[in-house]
Amino acid sequence: YGYEISLRSSKLSFGVHGPGATAFISGNTNVDDDIRHQVAITYSNGAVIFYLDGVSDGSGTNLAGGNETAENLIVGWASTFDYFGGIIDEIGKIAKVLTALEIKNHYEITRRIYGV
Repeated sequence: YGYEISLRSSKLSFGVHGPGATAFISGNTNVDDDIRHQVAITYSNGAVIFYLDGVSDGSGTNLAGGNETAENLIVGWASTFDYFGGIIDEIGKIAKVLTALEIKNHYEITRRIYGV
């Protein structure tokens, strides 16, 4: 049981693995473009919101089957045995759902620090 963050059809995907069920929702933007991106995903009560470079990039609901206290987090791998071929840096799991403004502010601070 747990969560999965991966690329599916070049779009960011979030999956929930639960007892007898796996469900996925994907963002809207192709991120397989050789450009550094900041990604944030919020998940609460079956609802997912994707953020790409500080801006909302899609959402979905009814992601059933997961356990919101699950500790397993799979990043960069899909259950079809496809692996992410890029660089992943600074992964974090926060115990509260960040607001869109908090995510935008984090992106702006990071962008200034790293000059992206």
